Amino acid sequence: MTDKQKVFCTEYCKDRNGTRSAIAAGYAVDSAAVTACNLLKHPDVRAHIDSTFSEMYAANKITVEECVNILADIARTEASELYNADGTFKPIHDIPKHARHAIESIKFKAKYITNEAGDIVPIMTPIEVKVTGKQTAIDKILKHLGGYKEDNNQKKPDPIVLNVNPLGAEADGDDDLS
Repeated sequence: MTDKQKVFCTEYCKDRNGTRSAIAAGYAVDSAAVTACNLLKHPDVRAHIDSTFSEMYAANKITVEECVNILADIARTEASELYNADGTFKPIHDIPKHARHAIESIKFKAKYITNEAGDIVPIMTPIEVKVTGKQTAIDKILKHLGGYKEDNNQKKPDPIVLNVNPLGAEADGDDDLS
């Protein structure tokens, strides 16, 4: 494989954009899309890309069980686990790991103070914590575990059955339609 092809592979694995990857590797801009298409068909290039993706997926593998456990952590998180008794937000390292799973974002307010060296430094104070909804986590777990299956089956209407005889009543020998 050439150096340009190696660069193409590295760039392609970042965002799967062949044209951008070909340009980044130094191929002509005018024909970058065609070049990318041809490179992606090249056996050595394809093998290198597939190998890189396999390594990435193996390193970042997450199981269904792990996902369900995280959802369960979110569902079990109580707001009190995020705050001190005086109502201030706990330092992140003091929040139990299972409760940290529920945190989506934290907004901070900067307060500037002068330290002992005379430098003005910001002190970041959390002012808003957004957590993932418990109900959403519970719904996802129930769907995964089939918790709604019986309920959904109960809600299904009975099927409507139409018996259509294109030959009329004479076909079955029953002339009485009453």
